[in-house]
Amino acid sequence: MKKSSSKNFIFYKKGDSSMVAAVLLIMAAITAGVMVTSFSQKSTQKVSDKIIELGTSVECNDIRLSISIKDGNIMVKNRGTLGVDQIVMRKYTGSDVDVDPPIDEFEGAGKLLPGIEFNAGSTGGANRIEAKPVFVNSEGDLIGCNTIGYDLPNE
Repeated sequence: MKKSSSKNFIFYKKGDSSMVAAVLLIMAAITAGVMVTSFSQKSTQKVSDKIIELGTSVECNDIRLSISIKDGNIMVKNRGTLGVDQIVMRKYTGSDVDVDPPIDEFEGAGKLLPGIEFNAGSTGGANRIEAKPVFVNSEGDLIGCNTIGYDLPNE
């Protein structure tokens, strides 16, 4: 009987090592899963932040205004592919700067659509005029894009 009991003892010892190995493998798999999940969540956040940044710059690239002067009036034309919700005008006369209230009505339209020219008022004796296009993004925020300028000839 001693031989059979020693065999049983050896059998239990082999069983214990395989159980420990199985538990260690399961713990390693869980740890690896947690690490991959954590990394992917951080990467997703970084990618979504980049997409937001790129979205704004792409939208601003889709807006191109031009300024011309016709009969003493400032004519602003949207040459881009995205509508403009507002235009902020600055008129420079010597060292003085006049900032007009934002223009948000374009001859009855709520947006300055692509290809449309709009009369933004008179030059008022200014020697430089700047216009900043503004659009409303999907979250309702006002986003200002690159300012364009027009130097009037000295008379």
